[in-house]
Amino acid sequence: MKTLVTGAGGRLGPFIVDALEKAGHEVVQFSRKPVSGKRRTVIGDITVFEDCMRALDGGFDAVHHAAA
Repeated sequence: MKTLVTGAGGRLGPFIVDALEKAGHEVVQFSRKPVSGKRRTVIGDITVFEDCMRALDGGFDAVHHAAA
């Protein structure tokens, strides 16, 4: 399942990303700041509509919203 995780650079996000990858899902991270690792990351702000639309480009089966 292709999944977008918002807030991937926060306190909870990395745990969600790791758990999803261990379960075999394709994960894309969405964060305001660069996130370490080799995963695809979209840098942007959840409060900016254009950033959200850019993050959703390509389509997803699920979105895990961990951004505050």
